[in-house]
Amino acid sequence: MGDGTTYSTDTPIHKYNYAGAYNIKVEAENSKGCIGNETVKIEVINSSPTSIADFDVQTNAKVYTSGNEIVIETSFDEQINTAISVLTIEGKLLAQQNELLGNNSIRIPKNGSTGMYLVNLQMDNGISLTYKIQ
Repeated sequence: MGDGTTYSTDTPIHKYNYAGAYNIKVEAENSKGCIGNETVKIEVINSSPTSIADFDVQTNAKVYTSGNEIVIETSFDEQINTAISVLTIEGKLLAQQNELLGNNSIRIPKNGSTGMYLVNLQMDNGISLTYKIQ
């Protein structure tokens, strides 16, 4: 699973202890003994609040789609420099920009992309929030 863990079940489920990049190797064997394998790189992100302060920030940020845009609405007590990344659910980067978030909203065009998105807000104060939206 990229962290030294191996499984021999048909449908393994794995929880990573740390965020980061992992190379996952999947190997399958059919009934005739033919073996195939594939290695896939994944990026694990942590979107869980780690303290009460983090939770306050998370509840003061809303991320959703509206028409052909992704909308980020924040109501923070202070302005925070934030790196915003929008990715497909497969991890392809669609947009990346830096914004000053406070009591405002930001609109990012989807540029015709459809499906599920991951929107990551990496704030200068060390808080990272990731939202899954459709």
